[in-house]
Amino acid sequence: MAQIEGALGPYANAGTPVDGTNEVQTITPSAVPASGTFKLKFEGFETTALAYNVSANAMQTALNLLPTIGTSGVAVALDGGTGVYTITFSGANVAKRAQELITVVSNTVLDAAEDAVTLTVAEGTPGVTATCLGALKGALLIDVTNGVLYINTGTAAAPVWQNFIPTDVLSATELEFLDGVEAGTVTASKAVVVGANKNVDVLAIADLKLGSGAGTSVVPTAEQINLLTQGVAAGYKIARGVATITADSQDIVTGLATVVSGIVTMTGDPSMTHMFSSATPGNQTDAPVAGSLRIKSWKPTAVDDATPIPATTPFGNVSWIAIGT
Repeated sequence: MAQIEGALGPYANAGTPVDGTNEVQTITPSAVPASGTFKLKFEGFETTALAYNVSANAMQTALNLLPTIGTSGVAVALDGGTGVYTITFSGANVAKRAQELITVVSNTVLDAAEDAVTLTVAEGTPGVTATCLGALKGALLIDVTNGVLYINTGTAAAPVWQNFIPTDVLSATELEFLDGVEAGTVTASKAVVVGANKNVDVLAIADLKLGSGAGTSVVPTAEQINLLTQGVAAGYKIARGVATITADSQDIVTGLATVVSGIVTMTGDPSMTHMFSSATPGNQTDAPVAGSLRIKSWKPTAVDDATPIPATTPFGNVSWIAIGT
């Protein structure tokens, strides 16, 4: 599974951040199925043929094999009384974001009277994309509209944004910071000034201490602070993972919204059946779809001809890195 690495500095959002909502879709038959098969299609990829009475676990397995969903991407439940399948997008690659509707294709399902059964896909709960999806646990976010600081107490795949200083916990008079005077003595000059809204209005650090002994003071420059907080390429994120390659061209779902660049390396030694691999983000529309990285495997034409051609039996795993938004 890919790991998304956000920028090093605080994120910025115009307004209160949202934690996001998992998309839920349903598949409802028009009559009680008695025979036939059907396939499900999601973002250009189709499942294998599913029996008219396919179990929830079998449908779940088939959907999670699609590269646009991924391992443990969705959870499927079946209402035995109504025959309605409920599909929840809860995996790391698809959780907390809006999703396209699954479509039914190659439907030959019939009822007991051998009449066609329609399988209708509907959105039960619309997915809502979490603010700064992919931000690591502990990441900070600034609401630049209301001037509030938040911290992610969830995960990169499912952020939970909490006020960094909870309201109704500390008042301005209860929070007193001293700047170098005798302990217990309040002075007019404080390193931190808390406003009436209980948010920090002023933070002045004259001398940043890294230890208790002499000679441990550090005075960072504005340029050094900017380098620490500007993040990776002005907000770009990095995703990485290991993929099992089974074809000469294979699309990898990175977990990013859009991929702008990527690299791939083999985890084994080159051979006549797999000499090297290459990666391209494509146009991020249909070749491959947004958030995907296309990995191609190559081999030499012959022992005495190093001209690369597609490798029909590529070497097992490759390591990949993708950069995007």
